[in-house]
Amino acid sequence: MTPLFPSWRHALGGMRMAIGPDTPRRMALQRRLLACLLLGVVYGLAARVGLAYSSLAPNVTLIWAPTGISLFAVLRWGPGLWPGIVIGDLLANATTGAPLWAILGISAGNVLQSLACAWALRALGFQDGLDRVRDVVALLSLGTAGAALSATIGPAALLLAGSFEPGMIQSVWLQWLMGDATGVVVLTPLLLAWWRP
Repeated sequence: MTPLFPSWRHALGGMRMAIGPDTPRRMALQRRLLACLLLGVVYGLAARVGLAYSSLAPNVTLIWAPTGISLFAVLRWGPGLWPGIVIGDLLANATTGAPLWAILGISAGNVLQSLACAWALRALGFQDGLDRVRDVVALLSLGTAGAALSATIGPAALLLAGSFEPGMIQSVWLQWLMGDATGVVVLTPLLLAWWRP
């Protein structure tokens, strides 16, 4: 006889049967989603700290650790974590007053920066261990150059949204570039050295 109010174990067992059995592919997808969410939360929290020091506009700061975190995550675990960057940007910029489309523009720049920089590093034979001088030089130079992608796309989105005056674009671009470059130059090598596979 089936009880009128089944236990939670019985209910969860029924849900599992309705969803389907755990397969390696499903479990890999679940791990990827969890990794994206975790990256998004860490990225978003680091971004909120950085945005506390914004000066030219609510979304522009000289301290941008999320760039270093996102490049580290993409280098260590692959480009499939890019949705975590979007989640983090949405969490970080939700209270800045920028419209959603501008936040998504900022996020597109941040994703492109991390993916392009990781691709360029891998194309040069970059090794995460940073045991060779050439790997350190490549990370610092390409990380700084990659910051120009985000520093161009993000401020353009904010300018179109009216977040700052057009005459401020050079200052905003330079501050954005310096903040992103600092995040890559300081945090990515530190994380790569600390979190070895």
